[in-house]
Amino acid sequence: MVELPHKIYTPQRPPELVQRPRLIEALQKIAQRKLIALVAPAGYGKTSLLIDLAHMTTLPLCWYTLDAYDAEPWSFLLYLTAAVEHRFPGSTTRTTQLLRRDGQQFSAVVETLIHELSAIAGDFVICLDDWHLVDKVTAISELVASILSRCPNSHIILAARSHPSLPNQMLLAARRQFVSINETQLRFSAEELARVIACEGISNFTPEDTEWLVTQSDGWLTGILLALQTTNGDIAAIVANRTVMSRPAHHFLAEQVLDRQPPEIQQFLIESSMLEELTVERCNTLLGRNDSWGMLEYVLAQRLFVTEIAPGVLRQHPLFRELLQQRLQLSQPEHFCALSQRMAADFSRPSQWSGPTLPVAAEQWIALGQGRADQQPSLRANYLGADQVWIDDKSIPLGSGRARELLAYLITHPQGASRTDLYRAIWCTDEPPEDPNALNRVIYRLRAALPPGAIITINRDTYCLDRALLRVEIDAESFERLLDHSTAEQNQMQTILKALDLYRGVFLPSVQTSWSWNVRQRLELRYRSALCQAAEQNETHGSFAKALDLFRQLVARDTTNIAAHAGIMRCHIALQWPALAIEQYRTLRHTLDSELGIGLDPSSEPERMYQMLLAN
Repeated sequence: MVELPHKIYTPQRPPELVQRPRLIEALQKIAQRKLIALVAPAGYGKTSLLIDLAHMTTLPLCWYTLDAYDAEPWSFLLYLTAAVEHRFPGSTTRTTQLLRRDGQQFSAVVETLIHELSAIAGDFVICLDDWHLVDKVTAISELVASILSRCPNSHIILAARSHPSLPNQMLLAARRQFVSINETQLRFSAEELARVIACEGISNFTPEDTEWLVTQSDGWLTGILLALQTTNGDIAAIVANRTVMSRPAHHFLAEQVLDRQPPEIQQFLIESSMLEELTVERCNTLLGRNDSWGMLEYVLAQRLFVTEIAPGVLRQHPLFRELLQQRLQLSQPEHFCALSQRMAADFSRPSQWSGPTLPVAAEQWIALGQGRADQQPSLRANYLGADQVWIDDKSIPLGSGRARELLAYLITHPQGASRTDLYRAIWCTDEPPEDPNALNRVIYRLRAALPPGAIITINRDTYCLDRALLRVEIDAESFERLLDHSTAEQNQMQTILKALDLYRGVFLPSVQTSWSWNVRQRLELRYRSALCQAAEQNETHGSFAKALDLFRQLVARDTTNIAAHAGIMRCHIALQWPALAIEQYRTLRHTLDSELGIGLDPSSEPERMYQMLLAN
């Protein structure tokens, strides 16, 4: 029924997964609640906790791991139905039949699913992992809200990086039917961390070591595990040099959190890292802003590694704050100096600090303000319709070949790649080529062309760019980021048009290996979807000439796109050009016949418009 069945299978419980009884006990009370939300930034163990629950609970559990493609309501409905059917065979027969038919109304299929879920005897749980990927899609949120309100035996667990926003969420909270578990509860204690480390096969550590790790990471397990991987489990090396922990954590936080935010949110996070505690008043005053209330509400709702330590008072995660301050110091040194001087002046006010701490704090901020940070190296890559890479506006002398392609692979895979991954991607083989040192030589050549330390090695096997050291700007990432945020932007059209302007051609046209083809196809499909969306919005707002141009661009890339041809016909009709609409219809019929060997469906929109034009 579904293309990716693994998304609806409950993951196997890894043998090394450490149980957390205090949290499992809270989750096992799901029968007393309609909705439980696990809300925390990446790396706090949300999914692991749900897997543990799934293998311990006595309630039947339907599992659904979401991805970005599930933001399409029909896709979500299909996989949700499949998840229920997998756990309760035969329970969603009518819904499944409707999903297999064309022309069904979404609301009608949802209604059928609600009736079939209501017929399930006994309590059951639906677990939706990575809910934040679909939370802002109204049709999906309303579907889940309907299940909660109309299916008495249903219970739902949402795991997300940001607070859910279901329509009836506050009503459930008022009825004590909704509970949220955030990173404060999900932080690992020293005792829990000791069990995790022991399961990793590490024995040479003390209780003081685990206390130190928890304190330095604020209980963030992923930061600790990254450091352990980097040192091959040498805890003494981490304790002796805190940089060993911070560097891999900074890389993770930059790739997974900071670089995924809109530019204005990134700037606010970076500037506000200068403050120990974040309040609306202090951010507005010391950062010279007037929008801090909205910014703080956003970063808290999105769980961007901030914690509310008191009403209206936020504090950034220590490792995240380090990354932000480093980014500010290296990328905006003059602004960093100005803010440092402003902090020193603020601390010098009698009402702020007193006693022996004042001169120490003031000296630290003045020293920072007077210092001149070295510029953070910038790597800029244009891969849409081109293959151009610069370091600080100087082209990298790599020529063509595998070194250049491997750099492109590392740039577009910020999580890193193992030696096996690189052999498969660049050499198209599972085994090393005849020359066993080929990869080593390519890596050596890249390291010689890039700033020192730009390529780091993890566990002697995985290579990645250190994005805490190197500021990476890639047009393909910017293109996707704009499209990802366009749904949340008030000026949605302008954001989409900015993304379209970035797309100057297909991804890495000179590279023909399978990994680049996969990226190329994904980006091309997103570009066509954005073209269609922009065209339809212009048409809706009466900008028919602009819509016509966009529909034509879409047809130029996809000559058999019936919807785009229909859009051109609608615009021609709106512009009082019926002859051109008829000509477009004939072009479509000829294209379908010559390229696909098929005719036009008599019930299709172009056919209906053509018959209307003939009748008039």
